[in-house]
Amino acid sequence: MPSFSTILLWLLATNQTQAASVISQPGTNLSLHSSTNTSSSSGLSTLSFQQTVYRTVVHTLARYPLASLYEIEAVSTTGATTDPYLLNDIRLIFAIPDHAPNTTLIVEMSDVWGIWQEPRLSILQVQSREKVMPRWVDMDIDVANDHKERAGFMGPYWSFIICWPVGLPPERDQPMYMFQMEDESRGYPETVCVGTRDGRVTATYNHSCDEGVVSEA
Repeated sequence: MPSFSTILLWLLATNQTQAASVISQPGTNLSLHSSTNTSSSSGLSTLSFQQTVYRTVVHTLARYPLASLYEIEAVSTTGATTDPYLLNDIRLIFAIPDHAPNTTLIVEMSDVWGIWQEPRLSILQVQSREKVMPRWVDMDIDVANDHKERAGFMGPYWSFIICWPVGLPPERDQPMYMFQMEDESRGYPETVCVGTRDGRVTATYNHSCDEGVVSEA
């Protein structure tokens, strides 16, 4: 099973080489209801990250009821940033059991905020060390970023993933924002995790939220 680091490297490579077209099976674009892809953008630009993700998750699961959401990912295509809304490559990762040999359903946001592309199938497998995500994320991205900065982690980051790691202690068992920080080569944490329910911040050096320095910020 690919590691979290491998997935991030794959995501970054996708932006530069369009490798996604290689791992996707030919002819595997799936049609969402037309309102997801062709509706007017009027009003959609005012949706928060949390809101546009929720709308798309609900719509996708209504169309593909056997799918399960595992990750929400956002990657910068222009370099590391401290503004989460500049992470302009956003995708939802679902496991889907009934489209073998494909095991994953990917829904990506278009260049227009709030407008999502048609889902596509991929042979890339979801992480085995993650739980199924709820439809609604309890914390929006700007709030998670504020928690991270108040804990002292002000530096830029390349990406973030929202997932629910397995193995967390009961008092911290929740979906997590996982920020991939830029300056890990200079001794900074590789990953800063923010709990979506309690706002606790964990700085780690191994792309894991289950150990590291915890802050109450």
